[in-house]
Amino acid sequence: MKSKKALFSISLLCILTALLISQESTQAEFELTLNSIINNFLKNPSESIYDDSLSQISGRVQDETALLKSEIAIRNQLDAWFNSTNTDALIFYRDDSIMYERYSQRSDSGRNVNGMSLQKVITALLIGIAIEEKLIKSERDYIRDYVKLELPTYARDLTFHNLLTHTSGIESSFSNLNQTLSGKELNFDENPLKFTETRKFKYDNMNYYLLSSILKNVYNLPLNKIIEKKIWGPLQLDKAHIQNSSGYCCLFATARSWLSIGKLFIDPNQPIINPEWLGKMISSSINTGKFYVQATNAFYGNKYGYHIYSGLTEYPNIFWMEGVGLQLLIINPIEKSIIVRLGDMPTFFSRQKIKRDNLLIYQLLSI
Repeated sequence: MKSKKALFSISLLCILTALLISQESTQAEFELTLNSIINNFLKNPSESIYDDSLSQISGRVQDETALLKSEIAIRNQLDAWFNSTNTDALIFYRDDSIMYERYSQRSDSGRNVNGMSLQKVITALLIGIAIEEKLIKSERDYIRDYVKLELPTYARDLTFHNLLTHTSGIESSFSNLNQTLSGKELNFDENPLKFTETRKFKYDNMNYYLLSSILKNVYNLPLNKIIEKKIWGPLQLDKAHIQNSSGYCCLFATARSWLSIGKLFIDPNQPIINPEWLGKMISSSINTGKFYVQATNAFYGNKYGYHIYSGLTEYPNIFWMEGVGLQLLIINPIEKSIIVRLGDMPTFFSRQKIKRDNLLIYQLLSI
């Protein structure tokens, strides 16, 4: 036994000394690699040393060191992106663990940040939950059966799907938006909504306001109570708050809470909603035509589902949610990776500088 321990010590010293010199490993890498091998040996000495040749041990050390160097390189790239984009919170999650998490000086892991239109994802999730609980028949049901609203003849066939995909033809006014953002409920008798006959995509926040009104009707609860009861509570998330009950904006939550929302789309065992609905939120996407999207910094080529964007040619598996100011929740279900980005709009970001900025989401995804 003593001779084998001596062999282990001599072999380990030779390997790590050579590795440190020849591969220019950092002190941190050296210590991590050393600790890893020693721990493996102590847990299972027969497997770690007695049955391994010197070359096999060396190969493992080199593999672990290469992995460490790769992770360090990724962290450095994410740091550079973070520093250049006015970001308050950035999380990179993969393979059931947080690989990177950083906050600005004015933020921290417990700070609730306004997700802006990320709120729409929560509203879409709640519609799916209401359907599962049979409070709504399906997303193809007519909205006229759920909300007291005078509709012109050509708008009487509007469905939940139309509202979810902004294909209702609704036209909101500044007065409508101002009232709902300040927390006031719209009186549709006094302020009737206007509709056009088109069913083409036209992004309008009133679509999600109507959805939230229906949710409040079918649950007989304020929107914040519905969110707490149906999503935040079951997922045991940090306490959040909404600035109003508009359904389209202004849910304040932590970056880790938004990460948990993203996990719903990659965890088949998540507890709150039928995976079939999550699939519909993605697959019900339509071409948006000429519509500007922050994350791609482009006017064409984007697709829109139930507030889920897609359409990246180079990354066909990627989909994301966004809110004004570049609030981002990016998901790759194949690699089971998630990126959360919260903060202000990058100072160099401009619609007139598309070529120079060249798709911020690509910069992040290429790391």
